[in-house]
Amino acid sequence: MTRVPAYTAAQVRAAEAPLLAVGQPLMRRAAAALADVLWQELPRGGRLLVLAGRGDNGGDALFAAGDSRVVAVDLPSGLQPDLGTVADDIVLPASVTVTFGALKAGLVRGAGPRLTGRVLLVDLGLALPADEAVDAGEVDIVRHP
Repeated sequence: MTRVPAYTAAQVRAAEAPLLAVGQPLMRRAAAALADVLWQELPRGGRLLVLAGRGDNGGDALFAAGDSRVVAVDLPSGLQPDLGTVADDIVLPASVTVTFGALKAGLVRGAGPRLTGRVLLVDLGLALPADEAVDAGEVDIVRHP
């Protein structure tokens, strides 16, 4: 486990913007890394259920589902990314959360720690200054080509 800085969703989106502007396929890279992680984490031969929400994280889940099995993608569904609060009384806890680009503050605040399980951070090469972090937490870092 490595202690890394945590950032708000707005900070992560701002760090992604320059990469997306030059055509970096961040969703495809995130999905490929997720598929590799899931292939290593989950047992072979079982069925796979994909629950994909709106937005890019749903896209990551759908891309990865074609290649593997499932876990929480970026954040457990219903967990607020900055504060770690829950939108509903029903939030499915994860045994593993695979998050992308940077550790989201909500994973280490509020209800986040009890809902995320083990956190795997996929390094997407985002430029986020450590002095702008709003918190920090323990993750396993995943580097994907």
